[in-house]
Amino acid sequence: MATHKNPFVGEDPFKKDRDLIYLHIGFTKKITWGYQYFMVAVLLALLVTSVLNKWLRRPNHNHKPHHWIQRLWHRQPTLPFLRNQFSSNGVFFNITIFYVINTFVLFYKLPWNDQFNFALRAGLVSSSNIPLLYLIPLKSGPLLHLFEVSYETIIIYHKWVGILVVMTAVLHGLAFFLMLTWDYCLSSPKMLTGYFCLFVFLAISVSSVKFMRTRFYEMFYYIHLCSFILFLPVFFKHHYVCKTFVVIVAGFLVYDRLIRYIWYLWCLNCTVKVTRNSKYMVVSIDPRSSSLSKTQRVIAKLLLKNKKDFRWRPSNHLFITIPSISAFQSHPFTIASLPSDESCQLIIKVHNGFTRKLCERVQHGEQSFTCFINGPYGTSNSQLPTDESILGQVQDSAVHESSPLIKKVLYTTVERTSNSLSSIESFNPKEKIILVSGGVGISLTLPLLKHYENSEDFETSLIWITRSEELIPLIDLDITKSNITVWNSTEKGPADLEQLLYDYMEETYQTVHIIGCGPSSLMSSLRSFAVEKMKTNRVNMVLEEFSF
Repeated sequence: MATHKNPFVGEDPFKKDRDLIYLHIGFTKKITWGYQYFMVAVLLALLVTSVLNKWLRRPNHNHKPHHWIQRLWHRQPTLPFLRNQFSSNGVFFNITIFYVINTFVLFYKLPWNDQFNFALRAGLVSSSNIPLLYLIPLKSGPLLHLFEVSYETIIIYHKWVGILVVMTAVLHGLAFFLMLTWDYCLSSPKMLTGYFCLFVFLAISVSSVKFMRTRFYEMFYYIHLCSFILFLPVFFKHHYVCKTFVVIVAGFLVYDRLIRYIWYLWCLNCTVKVTRNSKYMVVSIDPRSSSLSKTQRVIAKLLLKNKKDFRWRPSNHLFITIPSISAFQSHPFTIASLPSDESCQLIIKVHNGFTRKLCERVQHGEQSFTCFINGPYGTSNSQLPTDESILGQVQDSAVHESSPLIKKVLYTTVERTSNSLSSIESFNPKEKIILVSGGVGISLTLPLLKHYENSEDFETSLIWITRSEELIPLIDLDITKSNITVWNSTEKGPADLEQLLYDYMEETYQTVHIIGCGPSSLMSSLRSFAVEKMKTNRVNMVLEEFSF
């Protein structure tokens, strides 16, 4: 057997089979670097698919897509485990294809007894996905804008890319640990830096579990922040191959931070009100630069926001930091008001940590605070219906004045059969919008209700399922209107969501928009209802599940 060059210069760390170990190194490196170009092709294919998908989902009475394919794509997986992890079969299919590609690269032409090259490939597959892991959640990055999906949806992909990175990193470390000498494992810089990277991965994984993330958000936040700072330089020193990936990630981060600083970082005033039961707060942010103090105006100038007013769109979210509560914590919240309102409102449920400290400060008499806003973010408004009758009235309130407030609707189009199309005049000419929220999910649906309820093109209804009505006096919501249902589950028990939905669909509508925000169980029920309605209607779903 031919002898190949030892890649560990000046070292001989292997316990046995040295010639076999180096046999396929060149081939492994070749196909792995080819894999990088393949991933670029995958991203381009996703972009093309996204463009085609948007074009096909537009309403077209002459186009008759296959009903069962549409329903299958948007339905949640049947198996309980998959149902809890994936919002739809379409997301599950995309993740499965991604894993199949990576598994193919990991095992392609790999001899069953070549442990070294398995370890090398596992490390390279893990490393090559780290740029994608960083790129996906960047709020100023290109993926959100290219695919026009919500931040909640794209975070699902971030989660599963992260799982792949961690699994292959564990395989990489375990395989090397079993084949290298103890002295090398305990003293080599490559191994020590590898241990650190693996520890960071495992810490992030544990803190990202839903229970840990929701109950101990501060711990989740600080682990991510420390990992963000410490991981890249250590990973850079791990191996020369890693340097390229670190440079790519650094480029992404510099671009993202620069865009955030120029466009999305604000210094503003806010006031806070607390409900009587101390379970909820309403934060009102003053968007006017004229309300700033002299010190705040100096900060605004440094942030390149001199004499600029804060603007947002319906369904946008932001990150808020209140230095007097915590200078380093930044928390995400959906904006619960319209751009035309006097203030930018946030509806917050009080948990432990930051929100509890803020609530206690307000209860002790302090109501006004200086806050730093990072935002607004969000592109899910591209899936909301366009209201031509009021669009011109709100364009000036958009973040970019040259852009419409809400883009053309992206329909999940299911055309009616030829027989039912002949009787289309029996349908209500207006489109139906049903807004459904659970708890503080009212943050998304409340501004949309205000936006659409006076429209000539839509009939809008709101269903709000909540455990407490303490929030109602603090928000602008007239619950006496016939198109609004507030279901107090503490007093009335669990809501029959399907019946509540059908109560607002006594007439037959050709197009139905189902827009919801709330816990996963509520969003799952809404998705099932929408998929069922696809048999007879054009259905547009905009569903946002709680992540924190």
